[in-house]
Amino acid sequence: MKKTSLGIKGIDHLTLCYHMVKAKEKDEILQALKLIPLEDLGLEGLVLIMEPPWGDKEIFTLPFSNPELLKMAGETERRWRFTIELENTTLGHLIVLPSKNTKANLEKKKAWQIIAKILAASLEKIWKKKELSQKLQAREEELLETVKELKKNKEIQATFMKRVAHELRTPLHSIIGFSQILKEERSKLPPHTQNCLNHILEKAKEMKETIEDITLLWEMKKEEEKLHIENTELHPLVEDVLETLSPSILEKDLNLKRDIEVSHALLDRDKIHRALHHLLSNAVKFTPPGGKIGVEVKETPGGIKISVWDTGIGIPPEHMEEIWEPFKQLEDPLTRKYQGMGVGLPLVRRIVTAHGGDIWVEQGEGGKGARFVMIIPQPPRKIGGHDGRTNQDSGGR
Repeated sequence: MKKTSLGIKGIDHLTLCYHMVKAKEKDEILQALKLIPLEDLGLEGLVLIMEPPWGDKEIFTLPFSNPELLKMAGETERRWRFTIELENTTLGHLIVLPSKNTKANLEKKKAWQIIAKILAASLEKIWKKKELSQKLQAREEELLETVKELKKNKEIQATFMKRVAHELRTPLHSIIGFSQILKEERSKLPPHTQNCLNHILEKAKEMKETIEDITLLWEMKKEEEKLHIENTELHPLVEDVLETLSPSILEKDLNLKRDIEVSHALLDRDKIHRALHHLLSNAVKFTPPGGKIGVEVKETPGGIKISVWDTGIGIPPEHMEEIWEPFKQLEDPLTRKYQGMGVGLPLVRRIVTAHGGDIWVEQGEGGKGARFVMIIPQPPRKIGGHDGRTNQDSGGR
């Protein structure tokens, strides 16, 4: 017998059911139906009416494109009509037309009834797959539009940030510049005016630092800010940060402790300087007069460990994750005692994670104050030895 893509020409009921179950497309089912030997099975014709609830109505006839079959399917009493349904949903009808010489046979009718059920399941599987594919495509198009919109918004935000930073820096540079000029002539100014001038200059510099922090945080969030890794001397780095905070440390009579056991490390000096400055300035800010603050730099497996600790007000355990959120303030903004925008710690975390490191906060010894710990990974044998170790205690006086 002649071979076809579906097997031998002239298939029986069982083979027909097999091909319908295996079909992945509607055309494969129709291909199998075309191979039915009508005369051998005592049939004059076959009509398949497909009515998917999510598509257009389709009609298939065997013999192919025979308009008389549709008329016969609607008029003859010899027809076997089977409703193709699934889960109480009508998917179409299968109409089998026995030949005039074919005697009514209950067994044959049941066989076609089974075929109709299998046909329903196969069509439902194919149609739902098509429907799902269409939904996925529509969803993909929606997501692409959303991504485009987000990208556009991101560009608008970036432009906004740059313009705002520029507009704020310009007058601040003037304020700081003119204040410094006036400060050089302070001997000609009354004491009260000198104090006001110092206050203006101090607050202007604080605002400038805040703007720089927000800008850097934004750039690092977008991963536009690149690290400049270099072999850095750690003792001068720490001392430089402490020198900028020296007036505040002296004013509050804080006891400062240093323990620097590593001489060199590979890192971005400017960004680690900024991170360390934020942590130490927070230690100074949140520690009452006469308290203690400290900084430690030690070697740890795979990197260096930088710790900043204090005996200040501490951080409640339930808020130790919140502090890393940008602009998060634990105090009520209307009654808060401590100033700040809430960008320092999020920026510190960005800087540390950009180095591939980690940072966390824990309670200080005896439950007093807080200890911030930074881990900065280092390549093997790149960490400086103990030749640069210093261990100093100094009061604020």
